Amino acid sequence: MIEKLRQSMIFLRYLGLIAANKSGLNKRVLLFMFRDYLKLKILNLLPKLFKSKIDQLSFLGHYFSFFDLKTTTSLIESIFIENEYFFKLKNKKPNIIDLGSNLGLSIIYFKTLYPNCSIDSYEPDPITFEILSKNIKNYHLRKVTVHNFAVTNKNGFINFHIDKEGLGSPLMSTHPLRITNKKTIRVKSVRLSKIIKKKVDFLKMDIEGSESQVLEDLDSSQKIKLIAQMSIEYHHHIDSKQDNLSKFLKILEKNNFGYQIHAGQNTPFSLQIFEDIQIHAYNKGQYPHPS
Repeated sequence: MIEKLRQSMIFLRYLGLIAANKSGLNKRVLLFMFRDYLKLKILNLLPKLFKSKIDQLSFLGHYFSFFDLKTTTSLIESIFIENEYFFKLKNKKPNIIDLGSNLGLSIIYFKTLYPNCSIDSYEPDPITFEILSKNIKNYHLRKVTVHNFAVTNKNGFINFHIDKEGLGSPLMSTHPLRITNKKTIRVKSVRLSKIIKKKVDFLKMDIEGSESQVLEDLDSSQKIKLIAQMSIEYHHHIDSKQDNLSKFLKILEKNNFGYQIHAGQNTPFSLQIFEDIQIHAYNKGQYPHPS
């Protein structure tokens, strides 16, 4: 009973966030959001009632393919309703790099915010990459280039750990401790410092444990200075004995980045548990007084 009440309150909160429209979506897109989110919550009941498998839904006017409905619902809530990747620019044609694109919801979000943006997308898992490419095509997204690479601190090939049972799991990682029931494959890897050749207006990084390696590479190569804003998901305590958040933030501070931090840890605190920490960083040389 208490859990049902909690879920109802969360649902009402999300409807309120859609209505608040903090990302400034036009009315047509906002109506799509209301309609599609209500439909999405109803669809979540169907597998329980009819044992049916749902792997595609209509979202914002196009068909979106996925592996798991519950995971997709959670991602839509965090990306489109919580607006965790929202950023504000005067430039209406920003250059965006998306690391860890998964099935493409972040790309669709960026294209909703800035229809004329250019996006370089990186997704290492070959099966997920196929569905990602399909979704980009279904949404008729222009100026989006998808790459089947892992972004780390080395060029070549690297071990990549995928879930044995859950195709397209957002927990897939180059870090061996991120997934317990894992299968290891070899994937191509590339250094972000070798990719960046010009100014990057926004860098999104959700790469399940490789973020420290990538940031250190950007720092040592000085390519970090070409980045205006970043949204980074920092994965604290993948190894419960390692505490390196201060080292990560120190790199940002050294390169004149300000940042905001959000963590969803519930109280009372438990010790040495895994925690997702969202860091939105901005280059203070380009944004001395961000609004």
